[in-house]
Amino acid sequence: FPGRLIAPPPKNAGSARAPGLLRLSVIEQSCAAIYHRLVAPRSSDRSARSESVSDPFVQLKIKLAWQAIGRGDLPQAAQEVNEAIAAAGRTASLQALLAEIARREGRRNDAAALAEEVLAEFGPDPLALTVLGQVALQDQRPAEALDRLNEAYRINPNAYLAGLVIDALAGSKKTDEAAAFIADALGRFPGDQWLLGRAARFYRYAGRIDDARRTLDALLAREPGNEWARRMQLELKSADRPAEALQNLLAVGERRFDPQFREIYAKRLKSDGDLAGAAREFEEAARLDPGNDYWRKQAG
Repeated sequence: FPGRLIAPPPKNAGSARAPGLLRLSVIEQSCAAIYHRLVAPRSSDRSARSESVSDPFVQLKIKLAWQAIGRGDLPQAAQEVNEAIAAAGRTASLQALLAEIARREGRRNDAAALAEEVLAEFGPDPLALTVLGQVALQDQRPAEALDRLNEAYRINPNAYLAGLVIDALAGSKKTDEAAAFIADALGRFPGDQWLLGRAARFYRYAGRIDDARRTLDALLAREPGNEWARRMQLELKSADRPAEALQNLLAVGERRFDPQFREIYAKRLKSDGDLAGAAREFEEAARLDPGNDYWRKQAG
């Protein structure tokens, strides 16, 4: 299952931005939703201190930490969590959040170790399990990722985790199981944009083009400005067209001003062996979208 399976780097990571990368998740966009979905208080018979997130100060710090994560300010996020720990002691939610911050910083071994400590000390925790699942996906261990993410989803089913389970199923080449899971998840969370995006991505790489197109249509109906979905839709519509036909389409209407369509044409030229033509089209895309370094890097 080619391509990125997990969340992109923080927004301030400084790397070239691929056009229209699917806005990854509820995690990036709503700290309140993440708190409810992954670290909301749960009953536990393991420790009276395993969950003290009812403390308003701890709740505030968790919220501020997720806000900092959304901004890409991971040091600030860690500071918020450590201040909560200093005030209220270790809890599963706080320790798991430190694991998530470590994962986003690229310290996968540290993240996994912290998450394992949470499970050993406090018992099953959905965020800790999610961290372990995402680390396993990053390390190309989809079977292990699937076990962890399935367990997290059983504890706290939500659309974000469903999308990650789809990635793990696809990585494990469990195509039929993934399709069945998508149907169930979309029944539970109809219209969720993150989940629709992961489903469309799965269908695309599984060769279920009609399903991919239908899912992209549903996603774009809810989020017309989603560049990633629009780009994939263009690719699917242009998949069987020769370079000459794509060139003719570029001459019609607004398409000649569309950098994403230029990219599709460039990739077709490249696959046909016309590297100079492909570079030319990427340069034109860069001219049309000067704020995006991705095009110029592709031009070489």
